[in-house]
Amino acid sequence: MRIGVDARPLAHPKNGIGRYTTELLKRLIQSSHHQWFLYGRRMPDNPWIDVGNVHWRLNNSSYGGLNLVLEQIKFQNWARKDRLDVFWSPRHHLPLLLRSIPCVLSIHDCTWRLYPDTMQLRGLTAERLLTPASLQLATRIIAVSQATASDLVSLYPKLQPKIDVVYEASSLHPNEPSSEIRPPYMLFVGTLEPRKNLQRCLEALAKLQMENFESPRLVIAGGRGWRMEPLERSVTALGLEQQVEYVGSADDNELSALYAGCNFLLFPSLYEGFGLPIIEALSFGKPVITSNVSSMPEVAGEAALLVDPQSVDDIAEAIKRLITDRALYDTLAAKAIPQAAKFSWDRAAQQTLEIIERAGSSGNRG
Repeated sequence: MRIGVDARPLAHPKNGIGRYTTELLKRLIQSSHHQWFLYGRRMPDNPWIDVGNVHWRLNNSSYGGLNLVLEQIKFQNWARKDRLDVFWSPRHHLPLLLRSIPCVLSIHDCTWRLYPDTMQLRGLTAERLLTPASLQLATRIIAVSQATASDLVSLYPKLQPKIDVVYEASSLHPNEPSSEIRPPYMLFVGTLEPRKNLQRCLEALAKLQMENFESPRLVIAGGRGWRMEPLERSVTALGLEQQVEYVGSADDNELSALYAGCNFLLFPSLYEGFGLPIIEALSFGKPVITSNVSSMPEVAGEAALLVDPQSVDDIAEAIKRLITDRALYDTLAAKAIPQAAKFSWDRAAQQTLEIIERAGSSGNRG
């Protein structure tokens, strides 16, 4: 089978969709005898790509925002020349001119519809222009959680028959070296943007401090996003200079070390399509404080305390409970690794390949 892939996310292996594409594609290529045609902007330096059944097509033009339009045309031309049997996009958008071959589309969340004010204008515009048409065009749709599948069905009821759920997993390894950050500390992982709800986490810490409750430091790992007060300004305004440490973006080794050394993960996001930090923390045997909305209860299982992400009091109380109730902490910690083990990239790759093969064999459009 000749399979085309939108491989642009491989250029950004640290973000969520980039990690998803990398973890799946390297397994898909290695575990099958299909011919893979990867369409992208530049070839990543990954040894698993340099094999005989992988063929690259690169768009070397530099037209900024126009690339969205030009790549639609290029992808359609490449697909025709490569005589594709099926095309898979791991990133919400399909080449809308591909109307002669089956397509599989991965959807990671519905932020653009449910929380549009938490997105930057450029990304939101692309989602609004391309995602609805891509959903209709797709032969099969892969949702990364039952919550995301439910969101899709709620927004587009007619899509239900062609949606499959394939979970993500952790890519980190618990045997990484120790962090330079000394415990005890609780860990926040995520881009500093409104949807991640960091401001309420800081306000919860300030509340505990006003109550003279001694909590561990909060270590924040993640890239700086947008529409957020400068972190240092928020920390200073709340009097948390001694309570908060920002370490910036972390690579896999650094992130593994941070998880290994933390007491627990603090992750009360407003909305997640999956929530990779939850599974990452659980894979290190760490309890999690996360939200009682969207995919987070589904992913965390019984290894987390669930909170109302809109409630500073709820977040503060959960922090207090995990620190003071040792029996509760141990119970959650004991359930962490078994919960994480339910999620596997190998299983996800196998399920994804079956969906792609089924779509390609059907010869039918969505």
